[in-house]
Amino acid sequence: MFSSPDLNFYAGHTIKNWPVIMIKKGLQIGNNEYIRLIRWMIEELEGKDLLGFKFNNIVAKEKLKDVFRNMIYKYRITFDAISESWRSKYLAVIAQKYSYN
Repeated sequence: MFSSPDLNFYAGHTIKNWPVIMIKKGLQIGNNEYIRLIRWMIEELEGKDLLGFKFNNIVAKEKLKDVFRNMIYKYRITFDAISESWRSKYLAVIAQKYSYN
């Protein structure tokens, strides 16, 4: 049912420094789908006034949960293919990577 990532592929990397290749491989998507996903995430973060900020307060975390729910719904084929624990890791790393970097 769920795809399980190869944990050796992630060895030596913390969630904060996953390169794009790791994200694409884990989500099992190509360049075009990744670009669409990132563009959508950036628009959602802008719409919630989260772009450019860290997510270390309660209000930001609640807004981010809404963004994640919407993203999982919009890209459900991609996110339904991975377990919930890995799904949250991928969502967090994408949000961090493109919000304030």
